[in-house]
Amino acid sequence: MVRKGEPTVVNELRRDGRHYDKRDDETQFVTRAILAMPESPLIVIGDETRLKQVLLNLASNGAKCDRDDGRLDLTVERAGDGVSVSIRDTGVGIPEESLDRLFQRFCRVPGTENVGRPSGLGLDIAKSLVEPHGADINVDSGVGEETTLATTLPLGIAD
Repeated sequence: MVRKGEPTVVNELRRDGRHYDKRDDETQFVTRAILAMPESPLIVIGDETRLKQVLLNLASNGAKCDRDDGRLDLTVERAGDGVSVSIRDTGVGIPEESLDRLFQRFCRVPGTENVGRPSGLGLDIAKSLVEPHGADINVDSGVGEETTLATTLPLGIAD
């Protein structure tokens, strides 16, 4: 496990990328983002740029696979000895048989062909960026259900 970097306040990562509303001129859908974050800082030791990319990849994936007039819920909270970051969308859901390959490069989930244009790279990249921080990405979904992607990063203090 590599935990290099500077102290990063996770609930501040949204400052540069807080607008997740997705408007697609072709399909005319809008996804609203609802942010739930504590006021007090939640600090991890890590690469701020990489952690922002994880947040943006997860939010972008959720927005691209969401239904018309869908919603993204982004939650950051303390979870034991870590900081939990989760994105829940109101999209089409993920079939159980696709969960095992969800983080493989160029994976496209059946049923998402006509909703957005996910490249199949975002989740693979997000996973590769959280692993050096001592974390993984968990998925909770099913066909026709909301999908939640969550990671818990270890709390950190500066050396």
